[in-house]
Amino acid sequence: LTSFTGDTWLFIQRMETCALGGSAAATAGHYRETGATIFSFTDAFGLRHRGKVLSMFHVLLQDGIEPERLFWALVGHLRALLSVGSLVYAGVHTAEIPKRSALHPFVIKKALMQIQRFSPEELTSLYERLALLDFDVKQSRGDMMLGLERILLSL
Repeated sequence: LTSFTGDTWLFIQRMETCALGGSAAATAGHYRETGATIFSFTDAFGLRHRGKVLSMFHVLLQDGIEPERLFWALVGHLRALLSVGSLVYAGVHTAEIPKRSALHPFVIKKALMQIQRFSPEELTSLYERLALLDFDVKQSRGDMMLGLERILLSL
């Protein structure tokens, strides 16, 4: 506990990792050194930084974060991108987006930067690939970690 003094967010992340069966071996210093958090992982994904997102993916897995947790983080992130993107592509003015979506303004701001790196078809395709991965894993026909890695390599 002493290694997390003053950083309650990091403490909560670590406790959540342990509660989900992850490794308690990682320290606050390790997180600060690698910069690998789930939020930085999804941001790297949204910015299409393939090398960075793959590196963070492996660091997070080594730190005990389950592939399913990373999967759902990507699903949530893509939903935000699709939500903001659909409004932008429909011609909704940027100032109207917070009123028309249930997203926090900070999330909208990040999404507006990130959707510029994808076509609407690419966002839809990524979301469909995640849905198919989920289906395959639930049918015992796929592996979550390998499936995510394939998707990340396709960025």
